[in-house]
Amino acid sequence: MTAMNESIMKTDRRGRLRYTPEQNTMVDAYLAAYLASGLSAPRFASLHGVNYQKVS
Repeated sequence: MTAMNESIMKTDRRGRLRYTPEQNTMVDAYLAAYLASGLSAPRFASLHGVNYQKVS
């Protein structure tokens, strides 16, 4: 059973993740924070618990 704030990620036929508009807004916020931080993408991702590929 999953927690209330978790959702099952949708994928397309190639297995790529599909994101909702709300999730894309969060990604945009992380990207802006990453660019302002001056950290490398792997370091920023590890500090914030996000997927490295979504940051870079």
